[in-house]
Amino acid sequence: MDYRLPDDAVKRLIYQRIVRMAITYAFIFAIAMLVVFSRGIDPSPFILGFLGVVYAVMIVIAIFKMRRQMAALSISLTDDTISMAVPGLLASAVRRDEVTRIEERPGQGLAVHGRDKRVVGVPSMIGGYDEIRAALAQWRPIEPAVPSRGAWKRTLIVFGVIAGWSATYLLDDPRLVIPIGSLVVIGLLGSLVLIWRSKMLEVRYKLLMLMVLMPVLAIAVRVIEVARR
Repeated sequence: MDYRLPDDAVKRLIYQRIVRMAITYAFIFAIAMLVVFSRGIDPSPFILGFLGVVYAVMIVIAIFKMRRQMAALSISLTDDTISMAVPGLLASAVRRDEVTRIEERPGQGLAVHGRDKRVVGVPSMIGGYDEIRAALAQWRPIEPAVPSRGAWKRTLIVFGVIAGWSATYLLDDPRLVIPIGSLVVIGLLGSLVLIWRSKMLEVRYKLLMLMVLMPVLAIAVRVIEVARR
């Protein structure tokens, strides 16, 4: 049987993600302006207006894209398999005989873990959540999830990468630029490797993540430039 997110749940998820994305983009824009002004560049109102329009367009595109993805998210449950799919983003399935543990996080939902590190998440806002939970409880006892700081860690990593990228352009001392820039490059390339090794993400999404190579190249060029002085 297939289960999907109700319309009100889709709207709530989109709102939460848009707020996080808007904060991230605003931080990136502020850092970019700091770099520009620190270099003595005085951007024209036209450029600032153009960037504002681009920012707004990106937000609008993201809203439509996320709405399409969230509306298409589906959880499929049979007698021996549970699977989750978001077309164009991810697909994961765990067989009943491969389940190692089932965790529940209050207010978030269930996580069904398989032997090969596959995970099927069941959002608490999915239609028929109680029915899914009752069925999974017959597979394996549901355990309370261990408190995790994963979300905070991911947020800190994102802002750390942005701050590191900024430092490579704001600073001129090779003793600082080279190690900071190198760490950021290694971190971004490591993230790209993990994304490509994921068994849940679809190829189309992995190809999209190749855009990470653009900031990697920019930072590498800056590090080489400073090192040659």
